[in-house]
Amino acid sequence: MLNLNIPTDRDKLAELIENDINSFCETYYEQGHRNHLGASELGEECWRKLWYGFRWTKLDYHDGRMMRLFNVGHSAEPRFVAYLKGIGFEVQEFENPILHYHPESGSYFYGKEFNPGDGLIEDVSDNAGHIAAAASQGIKPNQFRISGALGHYGGSLDGICKAPAKYEISENIILSLSFKTNNTGAGYAKVADEHLSKSKPKHWAQECQYGYKAGIRYCIYMIENKNDSDITIKIVELDWNYGAELEKKANSIIFAKEPPPRISDNPAFFNCKYCHQAGICHQGEKPEKNCRSCRHSEPVENGEWHCHLYNSNPPDDFIKKGCDQWLPI
Repeated sequence: MLNLNIPTDRDKLAELIENDINSFCETYYEQGHRNHLGASELGEECWRKLWYGFRWTKLDYHDGRMMRLFNVGHSAEPRFVAYLKGIGFEVQEFENPILHYHPESGSYFYGKEFNPGDGLIEDVSDNAGHIAAAASQGIKPNQFRISGALGHYGGSLDGICKAPAKYEISENIILSLSFKTNNTGAGYAKVADEHLSKSKPKHWAQECQYGYKAGIRYCIYMIENKNDSDITIKIVELDWNYGAELEKKANSIIFAKEPPPRISDNPAFFNCKYCHQAGICHQGEKPEKNCRSCRHSEPVENGEWHCHLYNSNPPDDFIKKGCDQWLPI
């Protein structure tokens, strides 16, 4: 008989494997500061929290289980697209590929996956300056991006669709954030019972920004119950005025030299109590050290940052570390 040398304490072995999977998922799924203030974030009520996030004061880090949970919805997207195509919708999916940069040659290419290999290839998908440089070489993805605030604000639509004639909707419909999953309970039930602005205000905010920037009036919002596979579908008319207001909000946050007012001065307030920036906001915790959390820097053209101390725009790698003259905001 083949001896597989399996330890006798298989429960302990299983626990070890589970822990290793969790550790792997912490790094496999992207966890890092975003270079821009995304449309998906602007539904957040607290301006100060958004400002701290944009200035990289503290990373909101999650364990492997939470990262898997956040990514459950992504696995549903191909199925939802298949449903729509199956009933006659014309679906145009936009790629959201990774922009790779090869520093030695100064060349760019788009790809589905990023393998850093020997470190000579960089993921610059979230850098407006590199995106512009790639575009100048004729290298562009098949996607629709919104942008503003000198390249420090933006986002990407997942796609658009057209309904069959029998549904009597002749206009394009946004498929940006429409495929979601939720457990049984109020979070799922409210989507059917309430307007999207009430049931999913952050999703509503993102859809309105895309609608405003793309000139599209409607989105199709689809959410699946993870417990019993029930689906709720809504055709939502978007508010372009609200989308325009949110773009102005992004500009105000991005170019603010001081943190906006707190949403509450009481650290026990619900939104503050569970905010990962609470220590910095209410307790005087020191921010992470980097150029963006330094008083000497400010956002400038092409999504870059300018250091007034050295009168230069530091490169991305330097921004992540800061220098010995770092002065926390």
